Amino acid sequence: MAKKKYLIIGQGIAGSVLALEMYHRKMDFVVVDQPKLSSSSKIAAGVVNPVVLKRLKMVQGAENFLDHSESFYKLWQNNLQSEFYHQIPICHLFWDQESQNNWMEKSANLPFSRFLGVVNPKSPRFFNPEYGFGKMKETSWMDTFKFLNQVRQYLKKEGRLEELEIEWKNLKNLKEKHQASEIIICNGHLLKEQGSYSQLFSATRGELLTIRSSDIPEDVIFHAGVFILPIGNKHFKVGATYHWDNLRDEPSEDGKTKLIKQLEKMFSGNYEIVKHEAGVRPNTQDRKPLLGKKDGHYIFNGLGSRGVLMAPYLANILVDNLEKGLPIPKEYDIKRFFD
Repeated sequence: MAKKKYLIIGQGIAGSVLALEMYHRKMDFVVVDQPKLSSSSKIAAGVVNPVVLKRLKMVQGAENFLDHSESFYKLWQNNLQSEFYHQIPICHLFWDQESQNNWMEKSANLPFSRFLGVVNPKSPRFFNPEYGFGKMKETSWMDTFKFLNQVRQYLKKEGRLEELEIEWKNLKNLKEKHQASEIIICNGHLLKEQGSYSQLFSATRGELLTIRSSDIPEDVIFHAGVFILPIGNKHFKVGATYHWDNLRDEPSEDGKTKLIKQLEKMFSGNYEIVKHEAGVRPNTQDRKPLLGKKDGHYIFNGLGSRGVLMAPYLANILVDNLEKGLPIPKEYDIKRFFD
């Protein structure tokens, strides 16, 4: 039986992780990507956090996602001889006594006790919440820009990347050109522009600031409405916003104003804005990823704002489906929207 060959469309977080998983399993594939196309992956903060801090709820499947992501990124950090994955705690600041009490209550019981650490009743210098903070365990962040560039160079070196403009109507020709058995679409929110796929998405534009400050510690991520993420050399990412209009990679004054307001609500130190960016997240209607086959193509998409956390586990599921015929869990299967 001839070995299958796969054509991956898109080299964001989803496409890159899928390509590395296939490479690890010695599968035949090629990635086709148009670098200038919209990609929220390029500016994503890359925070790996299994808890929705706003409501103190576990991400569904969080422990599976976390265990797979940690081992996957550490493996490829070693293989690529690069440093893009960083373990770092998150300090969630409390605005009121109720929030602090809720943290303490949940941290005493599984599964939260694995992730919610001790409460410090005092806020750090230059930070304004009166009720201190809770410190999370087993959290990390990935430098998505560096990761994507490293993967891109690796795929080029291995002869597994083609850069060109991609049109939906030409997918059949691309498949024939590369003599591929299957096409896997990993092009983020751009999938919504194709016919029946539009109904699956509730995409959002997210905006981020990069700031420079000497008044913020660089060994933790702070969170209270927005996050403050250290990226080195006294630079920090601040984000993110959620907008359902103007779904383009263009930052807005409204988004900038909201970020500054949230930042200055939690932080009273000195800072200067270095950069303001935007990207469109491929959120789905039910906030769950899209895996499986539709209209003759496989889909690996809809990872939303937690793509870095979810991608390795979901790539493993999809590859097991492609190579071994194992079923895709119903909550991830794209068929849930069409059956």
